[in-house]
Amino acid sequence: MKNKILKTSAITVFIILLSFVIYVNKVNAQASRINLSISPPVTYMSIKPGEEQTYQIRVENLGDSTLEITPSLLDFDADNKTGQPIVKQTGTFKYIRINDGLSSFGESFYLEPKQKKAIPITVDIPRSEQEEEYAMTVFFTFKNKTDEKQKDSQAKVAGTVGSNLILLVTRNNLDRGNIIVKNITSMPTIDSFMPIRFTALAENIGKNATPASGSAKISNWQNREIAEFEIHPDMILANSSRELREKDFLSNEFRFKKPFLLGIYRISIELNKNSSPNSDVFVLNKTIVALPFSIILLPLSGIILYSGYRVILKKTNPRKKEVNETDQIK
Repeated sequence: MKNKILKTSAITVFIILLSFVIYVNKVNAQASRINLSISPPVTYMSIKPGEEQTYQIRVENLGDSTLEITPSLLDFDADNKTGQPIVKQTGTFKYIRINDGLSSFGESFYLEPKQKKAIPITVDIPRSEQEEEYAMTVFFTFKNKTDEKQKDSQAKVAGTVGSNLILLVTRNNLDRGNIIVKNITSMPTIDSFMPIRFTALAENIGKNATPASGSAKISNWQNREIAEFEIHPDMILANSSRELREKDFLSNEFRFKKPFLLGIYRISIELNKNSSPNSDVFVLNKTIVALPFSIILLPLSGIILYSGYRVILKKTNPRKKEVNETDQIK
């Protein structure tokens, strides 16, 4: 009995020590976690051919170890749904440089713990450059700095962050965006007790990025407006698409709920084509029908269930008819 108690105590002590070691390692791992902050996340710049402009990207080492940071310049495309960038493997824009006299794209620099650094980025456009919009990311790859003795024995933890630049080369600063509504997605028919739900996809077929601006409306069969949603001013890049979002809840699904809907309803999306004061308005409509399917189906379901019950009852009581026929013969 004594040996059993000692064995149990030893196992308990071992488990406690093991848990403590795991906890300490976890705390140490969290303490040494690396974290690099950058701002701004996105910059919009308009520049004329022959001009030069400089803006700054601020980086800060929020971790507890020195970081080796390597900036690079990469092109990106929008994902044509949420506006998120899809970064490419290469950068093609030539008229941009880091202008601090110390570093350049592809060259590493070091940042001590809690240290901040402002990186000046200069764009210098030649006079012969054509009007065009460029989407690119100043991409930062970072990892823990290790000395020569640690290079072979310690794995380096790496991470990446980016600051996007939307650059418009233009001669007159006019907004030449052209936003249209590509489609409205919704159920063609709904139950009268269900809400009206829909999404809308906008496309910018113009020359430069411009914000979505306008509203979504729902009207009944009497052409009376029963709901209106303001569109959130998300930027839509040239030659890309993006789902529209409702401004109040930042949701890409527009939703209108009423206790009972009946008849024909029209969804209308009205968008300004660009941010100019006298911009044209693009309108797309879609019609849906609300019917009380649940009310119609409820008695129908009852009839079907009752008929099925009668059929089953006849199959399970076949002798009742035979007994009645025998009584009649007697």
